[in-house]
Amino acid sequence: MDTFTLTWHRFPSFIEDREFFRGKGCIYLQTNATENILRVGEYDDPWERHKGGTAYALDAAGHNSGNLYFFSQR
Repeated sequence: MDTFTLTWHRFPSFIEDREFFRGKGCIYLQTNATENILRVGEYDDPWERHKGGTAYALDAAGHNSGNLYFFSQR
């Protein structure tokens, strides 16, 4: 198996990372405030997957939770 390196970008808001990775395939981690992983996933394009109110609903659900999002381009 070939090895590869991922460069992670940290965001406090899903809206911010969605805009940063618009049109790019990516892998993401959602963590709690102490950076323990809660969820892992991947997108072909986070903008297309969460357009409209969905991204805002994700941010609203996590409001004041301290959750963070880490994204890396595939």
